[in-house]
Amino acid sequence: MSSTENSSQISSQDHDQTLLNHVNHLETLIESIIYQLVNTTTNFKVLNVYMIIVNVLEIVEKLEVSKLQGSSKQQIACAVINRLANGLDNIQGTNDDIISPSTRDVLVMLVKNKLVDSFISALIKATKGVFNINKTKRWCCFK
Repeated sequence: MSSTENSSQISSQDHDQTLLNHVNHLETLIESIIYQLVNTTTNFKVLNVYMIIVNVLEIVEKLEVSKLQGSSKQQIACAVINRLANGLDNIQGTNDDIISPSTRDVLVMLVKNKLVDSFISALIKATKGVFNINKTKRWCCFK
């Protein structure tokens, strides 16, 4: 084996290991966010779908990953919502599901129709004041 082939093989192995490390880190991060969501949210079991999404966003914003760009945080939040929808073991309807079946069904529908990402984008825009909601115009009249 030539040195070029050998370095190419090592480079490929390094790339694979780096990718595996990122996947493992993401999995750990998702589990951590879900743990915080369940253990710090009052009445987690009775939250509606939209409040679950809002709480996930709040947790993602507070984590060490807050140094990440907005789009990366949004992807992490979507991954958490996906995991909640599919169950912790990625099998819906098993004993490890932490949300009610009806809530899960709504989350699954939102995920399948790619509405979670749109909802998160809308929430982010709303928090930044992008929408013209509840803004009154003030008119001053002088005589």
